Amino acid sequence: MAPPAPAPAEPVAPTAAPPTAPPTAPPAAGDEAARLMSELSFLRQEHQQLTLQVQQMEGMNAQMRAAVKMAVPMQQPTMGQHNPAWSEHPAGDGTVYYYNSETSESVWEKPVDFNPSMGKAAIPGMIGPQTKGPPGANLFLVRKLRRGEYDSFSDKDLHEAFSKYGRVLRCEMTTDPATGWSKGFGFLSFDTVDAADQAMASMNGSWLAGKQMKLEKTKEDQGH
Repeated sequence: MAPPAPAPAEPVAPTAAPPTAPPTAPPAAGDEAARLMSELSFLRQEHQQLTLQVQQMEGMNAQMRAAVKMAVPMQQPTMGQHNPAWSEHPAGDGTVYYYNSETSESVWEKPVDFNPSMGKAAIPGMIGPQTKGPPGANLFLVRKLRRGEYDSFSDKDLHEAFSKYGRVLRCEMTTDPATGWSKGFGFLSFDTVDAADQAMASMNGSWLAGKQMKLEKTKEDQGH
């Protein structure tokens, strides 16, 4: 005989969730105002401290600048001389700016030592005014440029490149009087014919500062 079927379980009623506590009361207006005033007071103190630190740093910076000026006095350019490192260029809007090839500085105002029509500055290592050498010691040089191209190669660069062959009496690159840039040709004179011959043999056809050099005796010196 089969056992009797179990009696069906009685349904369990779901347990009700405990009631949620009501939110706390909002902070009183007086407490919020007090908190804001405390933060404002803190920020004012921080601002005063930062201002004092900035003033101290500015004073130290001024003292350091004054010490540097006293230790290394700045050399002011001489009015009336021309620094060949400066050159003039159009800006594209009808104005011009000036560029220094030695310092890579660009300025809008004309430098006091940019005076291409008033002569050139003295070259370190040159003794006395530039003069021609004896017959056979004077060279004509050309730096090969493209049409319309100007060159930043200066008298100083020319002297530095050729003074190793002998005493240089003249080193002049022909420049555009309006811009101060070299046109790519000039003259070089030594105190001896041997020095000029050695310079021509060593440098003719060589590359210097990105341009190929061509050197030959001046017309009046050919044959010497």
